[in-house]
Amino acid sequence: MVWKKILIISLISCCFSSCLNYYHHPDGGYRPKKSKFYLQAKPYKITPNNGLKTDVLYFSNDTLKYGNGNYNDLFYYRFFSNGRFYKSAIDVKDITNLNKLNKPVFIGYYTIKNKLIEFEYFFVKYREKGEYIKDTLYIKNDTLYPINPNHKLNKKEIKFYSSKKIKGLKKITDW
Repeated sequence: MVWKKILIISLISCCFSSCLNYYHHPDGGYRPKKSKFYLQAKPYKITPNNGLKTDVLYFSNDTLKYGNGNYNDLFYYRFFSNGRFYKSAIDVKDITNLNKLNKPVFIGYYTIKNKLIEFEYFFVKYREKGEYIKDTLYIKNDTLYPINPNHKLNKKEIKFYSSKKIKGLKKITDW
């Protein structure tokens, strides 16, 4: 009798887990089971005059505070010369921890046209199906600015990502 309950519970859990289009990577973050990135089909090769640096991290100028202010996360981007990138967040206290900085959370691909970085990444909401998100950043000097139709240029606070060189960043991607 007990084995029948275990069998039924196992079958139900297999059904739900097989419906997911992603898996959890051992280093953190989620990966699609079958990669369907639009930009993956035509990988971008970086050129020296496009303004994007691959040996830096681009950190956001604002932080996300949660847990009654106990956590203070910075978002950042890391770009590679083969057209891949990742987006992640790190607690401000851990900003010198290379192991955490080298762990991608949201992986994706990018291309650059006229100082605009068009990119797409794989995003999973908690216990939901993963989806591919497309977005754009503008390159100006060594800073990245989000291009958002709701963004008002007359606001005092403009979100941006400034570059910071960090030694010891990994040079290859695993996706």
